[in-house]
Amino acid sequence: MCGGAFAMRAIGLSGIGQVTPNYAESYETVYALETYTDALRRAYFAPDDDTIRRRTDERIAQLRNARVSEIVSMLGWQDGAYSVLAGNTGIVNYDSGQTIFFDAYSGGVVAADEITEKPVEEPADEITEKPVEEPTEGVTEETAAESPGYADGVAQASVLPAYERGRLTEIVAKYDTLFNEAGQYVRDEAAAAQARARAYIQSRTDMDYVITEKGDVTESTLGAGEDESSIVARDAKMITQLTPSGSSIETVYTGPGEDQYASEAFDRSVLYVAPTLESAIAQEMVYEQRYEAFSNAFTWLVACIIAGIASLVWVLYSAGKSPHDERPHIHAIDNLVYFDIGFLLMLAAVAALVMAALLSAGSLFAITNYYGVANIDELGAFGVCVCLGGAVSAFLLWATSLARRRRYGDAGRFTLAYAVFGAAKKQYDAAGVNVRAVLSFIGYAVLGVLLTGFLIAGVAWREPLLAFVSVVLMVLYIALSLRFLLKKAAGVAEITKGVERIKSGDLEYAIPLRGNPGLDNIAGGVNNIAEGLSAAVHKEVRSERMKTELITNLSHDLKTPLTSILTYVDLLSKEQNLSEDAKKYIDVLDTKSHRLKVLTDDLFEAAKAQSGDMAVTLSRIELTQFMQQALGEISDRMEASALTFLSDIPQQAVHVNADGKLLFRVVGNVMDNAIKYAMPGSRVYLDMVVTPYGAVRVTVKNVSREELNITEDELMERFVRGDSSRNTEGSGLGLAIARNFMKLMGGRFLIEIDGDLFKAVIELPLPEPDAPEEEPEE
Repeated sequence: MCGGAFAMRAIGLSGIGQVTPNYAESYETVYALETYTDALRRAYFAPDDDTIRRRTDERIAQLRNARVSEIVSMLGWQDGAYSVLAGNTGIVNYDSGQTIFFDAYSGGVVAADEITEKPVEEPADEITEKPVEEPTEGVTEETAAESPGYADGVAQASVLPAYERGRLTEIVAKYDTLFNEAGQYVRDEAAAAQARARAYIQSRTDMDYVITEKGDVTESTLGAGEDESSIVARDAKMITQLTPSGSSIETVYTGPGEDQYASEAFDRSVLYVAPTLESAIAQEMVYEQRYEAFSNAFTWLVACIIAGIASLVWVLYSAGKSPHDERPHIHAIDNLVYFDIGFLLMLAAVAALVMAALLSAGSLFAITNYYGVANIDELGAFGVCVCLGGAVSAFLLWATSLARRRRYGDAGRFTLAYAVFGAAKKQYDAAGVNVRAVLSFIGYAVLGVLLTGFLIAGVAWREPLLAFVSVVLMVLYIALSLRFLLKKAAGVAEITKGVERIKSGDLEYAIPLRGNPGLDNIAGGVNNIAEGLSAAVHKEVRSERMKTELITNLSHDLKTPLTSILTYVDLLSKEQNLSEDAKKYIDVLDTKSHRLKVLTDDLFEAAKAQSGDMAVTLSRIELTQFMQQALGEISDRMEASALTFLSDIPQQAVHVNADGKLLFRVVGNVMDNAIKYAMPGSRVYLDMVVTPYGAVRVTVKNVSREELNITEDELMERFVRGDSSRNTEGSGLGLAIARNFMKLMGGRFLIEIDGDLFKAVIELPLPEPDAPEEEPEE
């Protein structure tokens, strides 16, 4: 077998008439040249003796494997049976072991005509497994017969039943014949391949070739006197040479050791192949027509894709709109299935239709070159268009439904996942706190157990990937759990902070919502309460301001006419010659007008005190002496009443910081209240004590004449009187004025009701003691 190098040249098409480079470089042309050149090589170069011998060895190896497989199948042995027998016979070489084994069988087989039906096998108790002897190096077929294992192999062969031994005879005989005919089989196969190649060469009238050996033409389709230069001349104008691999027209094959059709003659030869001029021009014309059609089709394809995208955008933009109104509209088809289920159905439909399109295509686009020219089958194209049209329609149906749902505003809610999750969440929220806590604990526990199980399984099964993934998921699980707990704790702290601020009077503060479903409900409830309180406070403040403004304006408006009334009543009372009735009438006018003046002054003072516009001058007052003077001022009214006044005022001096005028008005109002509403003949108690917490308290106690079915806060309101029948004089402003005056001075005014016992408390803080003067050092 020759081991040199050979060259094969396949001449391309560039430069033949008007043939374009596109057609010369097409896959169709390259494939035709490659196929024809290979057939030419097979037709005129038969394999040499070395190639035949190598192919014969390969044939024999194949037959040996087939023989082994057939015998193993017939005997029902395992695949390792022959290796065991080879070991028992002491043969190192496997093929030599098989040879000795079959030789051993050949001595004990029966004739083929003695083979009968396979008898029922009796158990061969005498067959025992012999220990495998250590193989002896260098043992061959010639020395194996002298080894002790050879006799054991013959003995084992002789114990086979007659039926198996007869079948073995047939198999051995069949493969002996095939072994003997292996060389002729390879030569016949080569001759048949050469004949087929010659027939193919003769059928291709569109190709020319020239075969040269050492410069001499040996085979050619050209006329007499023409050689390879006639073919090479067709390629004279080529800029680049073309090969089956697309880089060069000339390809050098090294070998031919691995080539089954190599020969010494082929190593010395050069093959020149080129299409005939007529076929090249005809094929080029067909190619140009197809290429032009493809270019036009590709242009239309791009235009259609652009138009399709623009149409899709317009369809999605206008989906759900109506020229009659602005509100979005949905169709009945949008309510057939949930949106996510529709998406899955759309994917399944599109996948099925695309697969159907691919099946319909078949060889629809058999690309003939890398420029994309194709042979188009009309029926296949129709099937592809129908399937792709159906896929596009399914997508458009889903996409327009999505656009309408998004415009309608429920694309995310109209899904099966949302419905299932919403139902589960509704049941979860409807459950009690304990049930939700138990469910949450069970969910976290189950997830933790699963992750721990995966981690243990990964470590136990020595699966690093499973263990690593389990560790990562466990870390994420712990991190998310910690984040959840911290988020809950932060939410509780935020609610606590908000409640404290709202409790302290900051009604405008709103607790921020942090995305905790349970805690956000509580925070929202607290915020709503704060908003309600804030609205009520603003409403009350506005109402009080309006009342104060009304009272102030009314007082100002009443002062001028009231002053005129008092003046004219005083003038009338000084007139002479008035009848007794006229004098009585004037006395009534004088009394009522003075009472109206007092009421107007009280209203004005109450309004000023309520609004905080009253000027307050605090000074140091000795309260013991002040109380004695105040009681002395109203002693006439106290004596005129049918009450007994008992006072307990300490003798030591007690100093407070107060406005004397306002404090006198407070004491007077309290004492007037006792004179007006105390039960006749009862006692009124006045006490003054210094409290342990640094304040002085003046308490006035009396038993009410009327039943007090009213609370302390209501009685402190303006125009509210304990005498609901209003049989006594009074405006219901005295206690309200006293409370406002004490507030302006930094003190407190309280009332307490215990059955019919009424108690009014005046309380002022004691001033800070003066720092003692330091004595000068001597």
